[in-house]
Amino acid sequence: MDFDVTDLLENLFGGVVSVPMVAIDDLAELPDAPVDPSSADPFADWVYRPDSEGRMGWQAPDLAEVVPFEAMPLPDPCPRCGSLEKWWDVLGGEHCSICEQDKLKRSMRWAEMAARLRAANPPKPKSATA
Repeated sequence: MDFDVTDLLENLFGGVVSVPMVAIDDLAELPDAPVDPSSADPFADWVYRPDSEGRMGWQAPDLAEVVPFEAMPLPDPCPRCGSLEKWWDVLGGEHCSICEQDKLKRSMRWAEMAARLRAANPPKPKSATA
């Protein structure tokens, strides 16, 4: 049985379908089409390089080099207890998880309460006429 692409296309789309055939020698003679910047490949400048773990992958060239975890500087320990366990509040304040455990519990309680209130009172959809 001989497979014909034209028959397949006609059966899929109905009617007569013409498939343009171009010889490879003719491709060299075609003029270069102007490149529309909006249709250009957005990944054309990406590079294939290893990440911090040695795995190969495509990365944007404007990304900063990834620093391995072992090379990252250690955070400053708590001046009172020396612990490295920290948490940050919404405003970016740094807190010790050991010394300020009561604040952490209170913050977690507030976050859980806010989540329950959001779930119980979902926002009303805005009307299109408003």
